[in-house]
Amino acid sequence: TYSSGLQEGGLPWGYDPAIGAGLVVSPYRDIGAKPLQVLGVLLPGASAATTVRVFLFLTVLLLPLGSLLAARLLRLDGEVTFWITASAASVLWLGWTLQIYLGWGLVSFVAAAAFAPVVLALFTRFCRSPAISSYLVFAGSLALLLLLHIQGPWSLALPLAVLVLAVRPLAWRWRLAAIFAPVLAIGLNAFWLIPANLGSKMPFEPLDPQADYPEVKHLTLADLSEFTGQIDGMWITTRLVILLLALLGLAALWRRADPLHAWSFGLATGWAFCLSVFGSFMPFFERYQPVRFIVPALVLLAVPLGSGIATAVTRLEINPRWFRARFLFAATMLTLVTFRGPQPLPVPARPDALEAFSATETRPQARLAIQSADGIDKGGFEGRAMALAYGREIIGCTYPKVAMPAQFLGDRVLGKLFGEWTPEALAKALDRWGIDWVFTRTNEAQELVGRALGSEGLAVGPYQAFRISDDSGRFLVGSGTVQAGVNRLELRDLQPE
Repeated sequence: TYSSGLQEGGLPWGYDPAIGAGLVVSPYRDIGAKPLQVLGVLLPGASAATTVRVFLFLTVLLLPLGSLLAARLLRLDGEVTFWITASAASVLWLGWTLQIYLGWGLVSFVAAAAFAPVVLALFTRFCRSPAISSYLVFAGSLALLLLLHIQGPWSLALPLAVLVLAVRPLAWRWRLAAIFAPVLAIGLNAFWLIPANLGSKMPFEPLDPQADYPEVKHLTLADLSEFTGQIDGMWITTRLVILLLALLGLAALWRRADPLHAWSFGLATGWAFCLSVFGSFMPFFERYQPVRFIVPALVLLAVPLGSGIATAVTRLEINPRWFRARFLFAATMLTLVTFRGPQPLPVPARPDALEAFSATETRPQARLAIQSADGIDKGGFEGRAMALAYGREIIGCTYPKVAMPAQFLGDRVLGKLFGEWTPEALAKALDRWGIDWVFTRTNEAQELVGRALGSEGLAVGPYQAFRISDDSGRFLVGSGTVQAGVNRLELRDLQPE
């Protein structure tokens, strides 16, 4: 459903007919999916799963390649470029940070972090060779960074603001043009920024914003002890070596390349690290998971770190080819030892009993109420995957979890806790919601639905299936045919009473 709004409705928001009885998908709530929506339009023949996989693959690939491209744009020599690329790959591919952040679904944010060094390098090229072409390329890259994630430019905002005012020499007309570049970037993204702003005003009530992952506090530090608690002797030694190499690399960039390169990447790296550690205590930033900025901080760090390693190898008179070969061998072995692969999602493996049952026993137009695994075992939000896999309308668990009626959770159905329903009221509600089949996972839900429908149901894998109707036309009065699509409901063959 990532790109269905753009493909079918021509708009990056809308009504999703397959999930939650037509859940209104606020453009503010899927703000991190904008590049996926655009990619879905560019790959019209690809399934939603293929689009997601292509974007994930390109994002992971971009992490070192973005640093490689930045080094090329800075016109650094081959040895420095190699170590910048190797630093980006090592810090991110071999570390736990990338696995965790991709596991949380922050793929678009990681993609923006990987692209940030390219934007910074294009800015330095514009400052050193101001022209219409270099300006438009820089402004376009800033617009792309904003499209990748709305928080993408934040790690560069303060450094760019300082450099635009301080860099010398730069004519004032070009300085003003650089100040205007964010306006141009916002204008190019207006097709989704405007509805996102409108969507931010849509009322919704979170069920419990801290219940799911209290240990990560929504990627926001509760106090500095969470940060200082990680510090030990090995932590200090590793960070001190990295810091010294990065400072050596910045000094080398200052002397051998351009002082602007050292200033831009030094300021950007420091600002991103400050956001990740202290952003929880800064006005405005505290609301937006600032701990996540460790990812762009590490990506930006690769440029001074790689430059520092190259400088150290030269000064220590180490054979570069010998050192590179051993580094690549060690990195490969470490990857083989530490790589765990993607962790399985809490969605039944295909083909599963529920998929086979829905394919053979339910109509393509059927609406299924499936009790979510959320709150029962590790799971949740699987209603979106089921709607795609089964080709049926699903009332289950929505994302984000909000207090809306069209859900069937571990403790509530259709907006009420199980204990608040009488069997008669639930039977009437299920009929009015146009539900054809109900699938329960817990004994409490099974007992409630069984009493409401006067049936013991059928065992389908971990579920108990209850049949309500096979000919629901979605009409409370009269009859007809309803065809649901993104942002569109078509009513045909109407027979009013």
